[in-house]
Amino acid sequence: MLVAYILVLKFECVHADPSCSKNAETIVCVNSVDGRNVRANVYIVAGKDRNSIPEYTVKVAMDKFMEGTCTYDKNSGYMLCVTKNQWRSSSWSGYINIEFACTNKLYTAYGADWKSRDYYCRNR
Repeated sequence: MLVAYILVLKFECVHADPSCSKNAETIVCVNSVDGRNVRANVYIVAGKDRNSIPEYTVKVAMDKFMEGTCTYDKNSGYMLCVTKNQWRSSSWSGYINIEFACTNKLYTAYGADWKSRDYYCRNR
């Protein structure tokens, strides 16, 4: 029992990047696509101190995962990206973990898990 508790505690406290002290788990719901223009909503759904993630950090992380240049409004969650590749469909959703408040860089982002739109965005 003690071993199981220690393992749970260990995994609850471990970040992918030990230099980062906060994280935010985000869901991206693609609403529409017009060639390389992708309109989406970004929902910050979980994470330690997720409400304090800077708007710019979310924007830069989305630039990486959308492979383009994005604008992002934290108040509305609206995002517009101009991507380097043309998207064929708006039926996508993604789950992305962003770690921030890092001692050696702006952020670390990982885990872009793209699924059908309903997988993450059914009730959003």
